[in-house]
Amino acid sequence: MKVLKIKKEQITTLKRVNRGFEKAKEMIEKAGLPSPGRPKEEHCPELPADITSLSDQEIGYYIGVFSSWIAYADYSASIADMRYTAYRNALDLVSAKVQLEKSGTVQERADQKVLDDRYQEALQESEQAEATCEITKSLLRGYIRQYEALSRELTRRQSEIGRNRY
Repeated sequence: MKVLKIKKEQITTLKRVNRGFEKAKEMIEKAGLPSPGRPKEEHCPELPADITSLSDQEIGYYIGVFSSWIAYADYSASIADMRYTAYRNALDLVSAKVQLEKSGTVQERADQKVLDDRYQEALQESEQAEATCEITKSLLRGYIRQYEALSRELTRRQSEIGRNRY
């Protein structure tokens, strides 16, 4: 069994991320804003290729479901963005510390920094946090597009009903 070695820089980063998250959560709760929980559906549903075939009730259902997923994904994207910022700042700190420990010209120290394990670990954490952030934002955009398609279909139907009245 491999034992994970956690370095001081990693612990400091994790504490900072968690502390920032907890403080932000506290402020939001004090403002009386509930954070969205994970939607009841296990997965966000796929819309049929032809949404015009959906009944009004089905469209209403999907609009509700996508509203929940949008709220949850938006909240998750905010958390991911905050974590990415913290890890990016930690990378900058580790980068500066490592370069100060090296000898040589500024360029030589920058080149040596890239080979340092501490820098590589901080870089990997930052890249993973960035990827999580981007993927979450991408999912959010997809949910929004599907919600908007449903909304347009509902508007089209209402407009059609209005035209048929006269």
